[in-house]
Amino acid sequence: QNGARKIFGYAGKNGQAYHSIGKFLIRNGDISQQDMSLQAIRTWLENHPQKAEKLLWKNPSYVFFRRLKEPAPVGSMNVMLTPGRSVAVDPQYVPLGMPLWLDLESSPTGLRRLVIAQDTGTAIKGRVRADVYWGIGKAAARKAGPMKDRGRYYFLVPKVLASRILANHIPATKEPMR
Repeated sequence: QNGARKIFGYAGKNGQAYHSIGKFLIRNGDISQQDMSLQAIRTWLENHPQKAEKLLWKNPSYVFFRRLKEPAPVGSMNVMLTPGRSVAVDPQYVPLGMPLWLDLESSPTGLRRLVIAQDTGTAIKGRVRADVYWGIGKAAARKAGPMKDRGRYYFLVPKVLASRILANHIPATKEPMR
C-alpha cells in the first residue's frame, strides 16, 4: 500500500506431496531443461493464462506463511538468513549450523565460497543437495531463478573431529551435488 516492505516466513504446509510444475513444463515440451528457471516458469504462466491455473493445480502441495518481525527471512535454525551465505540442506545428511565450502565449477561465475547450513526445505532431499539463499528482491531473483548448478560441498570440521571420523572408517561420498 504505502511502499513498506513486509517480510513473511514459512509457517507450515498442507502435507501433500510436492510436484514440480517445472518438470511438467519440461515433460510437455513447453520449456527445455536447459532453459528451465523461475523466470521461464513465470513467463510461461503470463503467456498462457488459460492454461496456468490447470498447471498450478498439478501440484497439490501448499505452503503457508506468517508475517515476521525480523528484517530478513528466518531459517530452520531460527536465525536470519544471510544472502549468498546461508544454504538449505537435508538435515538427515548435513547438520544444521555446519560450515560448508561450496564449489560450483559449472556456474558461469565459478561460485566458490564459505556457506552455513541454516535452513531446510521439503524439496531439499538427499546427501548432496543444497539451495543457496540469495536474498530479497529482483537482483536476488535473477541469481536464484536459473540456479541448477552441479558441484560439491565440503564439510569444514575441526581436525580432532575429522580424525575421529576417519578412525571410525566412515566412507566419504563422491556423489556430485544436484
